[in-house]
Amino acid sequence: SSDNVPGAVGIGPKTAAILINEYATIENLYAHLDALKPKTRDSLTTAREHLKLAEFLVTIKTDVPLDLDLETLRPAAPDAGKLVLLLEELEFKQLLARLKGTLTTRKLTSEQFGDEVFETLDSEVGEAGGSESVGEAYIDDELSFNFGANIGASLTEPLYQRMSDDAKYHVVDSEKALAALVKQLETASEFAFDTETTSLETIDAELVGMSFSMTAGEAYFVPCIGSFVSREDAIAAVKPALENPRISKIGQNLKFDVLVMKNYGVRIEPVGFDTMLASYVLNPDKPLGMEELAREYLKYQTVNYTDLVGKGKLQKSILDVPPAELARYACEDADITLQLKAVLSEKLSASDALEKICTEIEFPLENVIADMERAGIRIDTAVLGDISKTLDAEIQLNAAEIFKEVGTEFNLDSPKQLGEILFDRLKLPPKKRTKTGYSTDIRVLEELAESYPVARRITQHRSLQKLKSTYVDALPLLVNPKTGRVHTSLNQHIAATGRLSSSNPNLQNIPIRTEAGKQIRKAFVASDKHHVLLAADYSQIELRIAAEFSGDETMLRAFREQDDIHTATARVIFDTQTVTRDMRRKAKEVNFGVLYGIMPFGLAQRLDIMQSEAKKIIEDYKAKYPKIFAFLTGTLEQARTRGYVETRLGRRRYFTDLNSKNFSIRNAAERAAINMPVQGTAADMIKIAMIDIASQLRAGKFKSQLILQVHDELLFDAAKFEIDTLTALVKTAMLKAAGAAGVKDVPIEVEVGTGDNWLEAH
Repeated sequence: SSDNVPGAVGIGPKTAAILINEYATIENLYAHLDALKPKTRDSLTTAREHLKLAEFLVTIKTDVPLDLDLETLRPAAPDAGKLVLLLEELEFKQLLARLKGTLTTRKLTSEQFGDEVFETLDSEVGEAGGSESVGEAYIDDELSFNFGANIGASLTEPLYQRMSDDAKYHVVDSEKALAALVKQLETASEFAFDTETTSLETIDAELVGMSFSMTAGEAYFVPCIGSFVSREDAIAAVKPALENPRISKIGQNLKFDVLVMKNYGVRIEPVGFDTMLASYVLNPDKPLGMEELAREYLKYQTVNYTDLVGKGKLQKSILDVPPAELARYACEDADITLQLKAVLSEKLSASDALEKICTEIEFPLENVIADMERAGIRIDTAVLGDISKTLDAEIQLNAAEIFKEVGTEFNLDSPKQLGEILFDRLKLPPKKRTKTGYSTDIRVLEELAESYPVARRITQHRSLQKLKSTYVDALPLLVNPKTGRVHTSLNQHIAATGRLSSSNPNLQNIPIRTEAGKQIRKAFVASDKHHVLLAADYSQIELRIAAEFSGDETMLRAFREQDDIHTATARVIFDTQTVTRDMRRKAKEVNFGVLYGIMPFGLAQRLDIMQSEAKKIIEDYKAKYPKIFAFLTGTLEQARTRGYVETRLGRRRYFTDLNSKNFSIRNAAERAAINMPVQGTAADMIKIAMIDIASQLRAGKFKSQLILQVHDELLFDAAKFEIDTLTALVKTAMLKAAGAAGVKDVPIEVEVGTGDNWLEAH
């Protein structure tokens, strides 16, 4: 039946095996029908005709005329170009990596490489470093495959273009050459810029060299270590051009280079174009690395950083890379960045909206974020030490209660032991299994927690442990010894909605609802006794945006009358003027939940109520706020029809999984599509506010600094004497940003608070 071959109804594999063993053939079986049980006899009588077809279908044909022999079936060498192009298209990255590992390399002489590749401004490469140094460069010009012990082939057709023979990559190796480069930079309207450093941690990174490109196919490398010029003098020479506001700077993830140059007192501006961010705005779900962008847009294979320094135990310092190889790598980075800029600029120009998002939001924001990352935030490690002790006591007490309830001690962190306790010993209903036994992931535990207190305690145990390990114990170790502060990375290119994300450490995921999460915020403090923290937060911004986008009169009226939106919603869906605390809690969950396509099951979990009650609450909400749901439904329909949704300013996100046959994938895509216009518009709004505020703080030479952004909140290290001025400035800018982001009809509220720590300020 698994092969769609019709059988005899009611006769399964066991009975069939008994019959075949006894009668040997179908013909003999039918000759002895009278000897069979009535039910079996009737089934076989009915199936007689289509069993003939079944026998034909499962019989291997051995008389098909074939005009070939075994030798013609031997695997031939693959078409490397077509094969890797196909793997690229299908994004089979592991297979591609394995193929890359089979690339054979050979050393090239200076004649084969081309004398102009590393010519200096003054002389041929032979005079600068000799042909031997150039001869150490490698180029992959053959693909070899080994699919078996005796099968192999060597292919000479390159998949992607590598460095062109006429590329002009110059090593700046004299004062005359440096002066000539500076003159070109200062008269250029734009140039691509890239740095080579000893570390990816920008505060600790030391500059090894700088590369510049003003013309496609040509680039210059200025070495800063072991060169004719000191690092300080090299930086001083190019600083005027890097800081000249009339010269546009181009980069791939230019924020990194901006932060590196801050170490040496250089402020790169303006950020005229960032190829990574441009590609992100065009399609935020695609790979954004230079290697991927070069492959897609230029059909060019760049030298990877790991090709340069190796990886794992064999990885070497960038200082040990031969000068010629480092120069080639650095020049290529600048050159390819400039070439990508030309392609991506043209693609952006096809959409005024996307072009404006780049030029008016994403590119100007890079320097703002770089300043925030460099400023960092001070941590009171003593507070975290006290919290750690408190959490330890809570974790031990909670564990003791669990052991008491189950009647034995075991390793709470062992999924295997936990599964045995819950499902074998306590006989709780297992929800799903893995290859190694029962699943005890968080979803399983949360579902069990609705009915079983022990599961609830275990989820609490995991939550407390995660807080302790991820934040309380980890944050003191992340304090930079040079600055005494924690420096998170704020990423513009991670979240597909346009929101900023935080990493190393992630300061956006500290829970604010739990008491332990609130206590952690107490450890984030002002820089000194002359400063306090000031927090400015958009109040219920996503609900306000949804109200405006949908035009729902009931919700708009509540905001215009400055009614508490959750109380107002509770009055509407529960049809009462007397709203209890529990009613407001439920209304708040459904208010925010509908924007994420929440289902009855999810709402029931959040509210700890029966699924039937959650279903009724959602149905009542739909009936009382019909335009909200019409807007969400329309958004989903637009996503299916056009393949994308967009914010008020035209920021787009594309969806390819809305018609997936896999329910989980399709459902996740639907929820993301529903939420993107609202969340993306909120993201545009706060980014516009950040750019405006940072500009005013710099122009006014404020002592206060913007130091952190968390979703709809901005956090400042505020000089005490500037609090009143800063509060007014921030409120005005954030309200003004709403209109600039296309939100003009619904009232916007900004709540501002101050305190010695983040919890007090929030």
